[in-house]
Amino acid sequence: MKISRYILSLLVAFCVFHFQPQSIEAQSSNQRYFAVQYLKVTPNQESEYMRLELEVWRKMQEARIKADVCDGWYFFRVVAPIGSATEYNYVTMNVYDTAEKLSGHFENFGVDYNTILSPQEITLALRTEQIRELVYEEVWTTVEEVFPENPEKMYRFQVFNSMKLREGTDEEEYQRMEREYWKPMHEERMKRGVMFGWGLYTMIIPGGTERDYHWATVDFYDHFIDYLRDNGPLLEEIHGKSKADQYTEETITKRDLLKAEVRELIDFVNENVVRTQ
Repeated sequence: MKISRYILSLLVAFCVFHFQPQSIEAQSSNQRYFAVQYLKVTPNQESEYMRLELEVWRKMQEARIKADVCDGWYFFRVVAPIGSATEYNYVTMNVYDTAEKLSGHFENFGVDYNTILSPQEITLALRTEQIRELVYEEVWTTVEEVFPENPEKMYRFQVFNSMKLREGTDEEEYQRMEREYWKPMHEERMKRGVMFGWGLYTMIIPGGTERDYHWATVDFYDHFIDYLRDNGPLLEEIHGKSKADQYTEETITKRDLLKAEVRELIDFVNENVVRTQ
């Protein structure tokens, strides 16, 4: 039984985000790429969909990572917002450490699925388009990120904050604000054990003006309660009250936070950290 090249290109499951960890003192020098797929699954299909991702596509992504054509795979459930009116309820992400590997994402799957999957698994893979709907795909790249050095486990939650720059806001100025105003606060939160990591990213595919957002910050947490904490006092502690007020006001006037989407990490594959489950 064979999977057509067209179907295979549609079935590769990707999403928004984990990376090779680095020291929280270090500024990112390696540009990584994240192919993110947003997926809609109806309640009556969820059981079969979980089997599809965890038993079939996970195996394929493990083989791709072993073949060094991919550097990570992550599978998320959207925790908030939820409901029948939401566009999607699952997100997958593939990580590529180089532009050459990202090109392979669109040109060549990189492994022979016939040598990896059983006939029963191929049959299930062929049903991917009936089990879940691919709403859309985006590719993001690293601007700045900080993570603990040599973590023993992976985070459990990520909060994807999609940002729209207001008219007249310079992109370099926006990056400066994130680095100078907010990054120090997130680094301090990491030191205090109430945040796993933080990153700033920009969307490179699709291009154009159709999307309302092309920037995002992502917050990573071990515990959901840490997402709910008030960070105002910490911002004042780091910058002083007057500057904290100034930085907050300046940030509000230069960009709009469109949505803070909470995602729970269900499973992942990489060579650096053990599985969460």
